[in-house]
Amino acid sequence: MGGEKKKSEKSRIRKGINILISTPGRLVDHIENTVNLKLNKVKYFVIDEADRLHEHGFEEAISKVIYHLKEMCPVKPQSILLSATLTKGVEKLAGMSLKEPNFIDLASAEPEEFCFTLPSQLVLHYMVVSAKLRLMALCAFIVDACSQKDSKVLIFMSTQDSVDFHEAIFCNILNPMLVESRLKKVSFFRLHGNMNQPERMAVFNEFQETRAGVLLCTDVASRGLDIPKVDWIVQYSCPSSIRDFVHRAGRTARIGSRGDSLSFILYSEVEFLKQAQNRLNVNFEEIN
Repeated sequence: MGGEKKKSEKSRIRKGINILISTPGRLVDHIENTVNLKLNKVKYFVIDEADRLHEHGFEEAISKVIYHLKEMCPVKPQSILLSATLTKGVEKLAGMSLKEPNFIDLASAEPEEFCFTLPSQLVLHYMVVSAKLRLMALCAFIVDACSQKDSKVLIFMSTQDSVDFHEAIFCNILNPMLVESRLKKVSFFRLHGNMNQPERMAVFNEFQETRAGVLLCTDVASRGLDIPKVDWIVQYSCPSSIRDFVHRAGRTARIGSRGDSLSFILYSEVEFLKQAQNRLNVNFEEIN
């Protein structure tokens, strides 16, 4: 993947690989420049998160990989394409990589309706709070969930600046107040797209290992991350779509575990809550 040193990647390639997981751009880079990367024995080719790959403009890189596999493999690999939603862009990727495909749909509705299902062990909460009291309400939640108890919490915010600002507030003001009140300090982490790859990996690995703490993040953490034993998901800023709401909430209650999700809702955003209840066929419990 980008951000990693190519020299160390080449060294791992030379030792032999059973499963190669890669971002499209870095794989094309190795195909074009790394002589000892031989893909002629590939048996399975998986395109995961196809909708996101299309959104981020990776069609050209994927087409180069597909062309290379066609050229190099005596036996055509079995191709599998996975996507949370079925859009025209995803269908285009499918047309590039699949021949006479079998379509497997885990949703009961038509694909264009974007049907989502939340796990039954996920408990949904909401809090209607004015803009001027939101920070105070969030601090109170953090004290209750993480200082007086041991909870692992992801807090989603709308922008990178918001993540940086709140981390500074919590580390430099809230934690000293907790110490002064003889309460336990809280471990705060941050994760967003403006951090370099080593920083992101260090935060991700540390937060994975910790039993209790708060990760402040943007939607960069809403998909593709499997962090164990997350107790709470907090959506401090209202998501822009039902899809984003589901992906954020999906970071907890994984593989049969119980989890809680809390949405901070402004009075002007109550309609989003109603839409989420109707579209997802779920009930939200209010927290005062």
